[in-house]
Amino acid sequence: MKNKFDIEDRIAKIFNEKYKLNNENLKCSQQLRLVEDQLRSMFSRIRIELKEDKKSL
Repeated sequence: MKNKFDIEDRIAKIFNEKYKLNNENLKCSQQLRLVEDQLRSMFSRIRIELKEDKKSL
């Protein structure tokens, strides 16, 4: 009987760890998207500045 509870406890721990990893993966994905958006915005501003500099020459 004790063995059955040990196995159930291990299974619960594995599912709990999987849940934590999925949440961490989601957070990393969200942070990555945020950084990608920031980079896109930065490069867009640089392109605009370069176009303006080109026009002023």
